[in-house]
Amino acid sequence: MIKIYVFKLFFYLLNDNYHEFSNYHYPNHQITFFEEFKDKFKEKKEAMLNYYLLPNGEEYTKYKEELEKFESYRFNDFNNPVKQFKDYVEKYGIDIYYTISSNIIISNLALKNYLADTNEYLKYSSFTKNLFDAQLKLPEITKKLFLLFSNDEEFNKTIRPKLLDGEGVKEINSLDLEVLLYALRICLQTSNTQNPNGLLYPQLMTPDCEKKLNENSLPGNNISNDIYVYNYYTVEKHLNKNASNIGAYVCSCGLYYDIGPCGFPSVPSVCSNCNQPTGYAPRPANIGRGHGMVLRKGHYRIFKDQAQKDGEMSKYGDSDANIPNMLLADYKKQIIDPIIEKSKFGISKITKIMFRNMY
Repeated sequence: MIKIYVFKLFFYLLNDNYHEFSNYHYPNHQITFFEEFKDKFKEKKEAMLNYYLLPNGEEYTKYKEELEKFESYRFNDFNNPVKQFKDYVEKYGIDIYYTISSNIIISNLALKNYLADTNEYLKYSSFTKNLFDAQLKLPEITKKLFLLFSNDEEFNKTIRPKLLDGEGVKEINSLDLEVLLYALRICLQTSNTQNPNGLLYPQLMTPDCEKKLNENSLPGNNISNDIYVYNYYTVEKHLNKNASNIGAYVCSCGLYYDIGPCGFPSVPSVCSNCNQPTGYAPRPANIGRGHGMVLRKGHYRIFKDQAQKDGEMSKYGDSDANIPNMLLADYKKQIIDPIIEKSKFGISKITKIMFRNMY
């Protein structure tokens, strides 16, 4: 851990410059353990974005699924039919297709000799134009914004000249491209509406612009930062990964915790987030074999399905009275879905517990 910390410190001192960091003369500072990490510094793939454009929460699962499909199209030189992505974009919107395209293709335009060494961008551009021409149900303004970077003709005529560092320079300024890619994502998110009067940017030029900002952006309540939503996905992962006798629980504050090896609480405990009591013992020997939960609204054991609940609750004669519980599907429907429905794009404050869990 100390060795890793030393490297993180050097990375910071070198202004996050990975090339300098990986080629630094560590032995000059008596850092002899550099050899242990040398293989880690070999770049497997050059990437132009400092931070990939990524969604969070449930959207990230969709992102990974579509990324796998996108890579298969890419491997096949984008010769696949457009229908698969057409159906996806019409159902879920343009954001994930845009983030994948930016991460995998568009950001490479700032790589030296990328266009000279490969015609990948041209193939992607042809595919995307075909996709957008295939009666894709998107507002025209969204299509035009997207194709500023994904239509090779439009990009070379409109965008590329503005990204060159100076006269006679052929290379694109990577930092400027990165800023534009992040900004374009916001434009696409706010332009994707069939109602021209519903677009954010034109409304900022009206007398009630402050009201529109509050409605559309400031503040937001990003569900990826919501403790209930975030921990729901952790519970879902737990139930798909662990044996049934490792119990998945949610506190009334939204925090997930697990109990093993029998899956039921049998000792006093408190929630690490809200400090309220959770499990306690003992109970009378003939009731639930000493199992018991502190009864609070919103405090449940979560079961994957009815079969899992029946199997676990019958092991020790436990009941709904001493082990309040919900099935995963019911918990999502009653607790999580209402939160998701009220979500609003914009800036939101992250809680300390969420910061620790995510970062």
